[in-house]
Amino acid sequence: MGLCYVATEHEIARLEFPLWVADEGYLDRAHRILLRQCVLGDGYPRALTLAHQQAVLRAQDRETYFYLLERAGLVHPPSEKARGKLAAGGKI
Repeated sequence: MGLCYVATEHEIARLEFPLWVADEGYLDRAHRILLRQCVLGDGYPRALTLAHQQAVLRAQDRETYFYLLERAGLVHPPSEKARGKLAAGGKI
């Protein structure tokens, strides 16, 4: 992975990309796209704003996501105390 910082009109944006983007000569194009998206979105990339608005994570999706993370050993199941709080309707 590569990264660079791009100064937009509103702030500094961090652009992360696979190295082949730079190796194949696409980095300038990625910069131009990022800057244009920031203009369209009044400082925040319009495509990301639309993606956030359209993203829906249903309860079953969330359960599957955490199951896969647990199975891969990336997170641990909630403690008995945390499960008790959740069962009582509280937040962890």
